[in-house]
Amino acid sequence: MNIMMNLMNRLILSCQEASKLASQAMDEPLSLKKRITLRIHLKMCVWCQRNQIQLKLMKEMATERVKESSKSTKLSNDAKARIARLLKNE
Repeated sequence: MNIMMNLMNRLILSCQEASKLASQAMDEPLSLKKRITLRIHLKMCVWCQRNQIQLKLMKEMATERVKESSKSTKLSNDAKARIARLLKNE
């Protein structure tokens, strides 16, 4: 019984820990243990499921915004020449 409780305590995350891992998972791969514990928590906690969906949506929106702004931001040839001169002088 004690072994089972110890195992459960290691596998059950708090919502705060789950939120941090969900955010971290968007930026870098998680270890197997972290992925498993996060999945277990998400299966049990609807609030963290919603949080993960919102995090993914915000990341997608931010990524799309960066793509749009990089398409519309163009430097004139004069600006490019000035930047090149300034970089050469340094």
